[in-house]
Amino acid sequence: MPPRPQPPFAKVAHSDPAVEAAAKIDVKGLDFFYGPRRVLEQISVRIRPNEVTALIGPSGCGQSTFLRLLTRMNDIGPGARVGGALTNPGQPLQAT
Repeated sequence: MPPRPQPPFAKVAHSDPAVEAAAKIDVKGLDFFYGPRRVLEQISVRIRPNEVTALIGPSGCGQSTFLRLLTRMNDIGPGARVGGALTNPGQPLQAT
């Protein structure tokens, strides 16, 4: 199957460069699998402190799976595995 095209990312301009650089959660190239089936593909997002972040999309496109990864609720599932990086500054939330 050919790779999916990547959507453009919107950049939020901040007047303070320190705010732009800081991220509470940083996700880079995240893939998530249930057994052989990839359910999240190449997710990259920076979640900054004190900002509202919404995950929107049609039913079944992975919002709940992504949130469960952030809270480590998928650690107990047999055959579940994660690729990529999911970190809280300096502390990995998931193994890569």
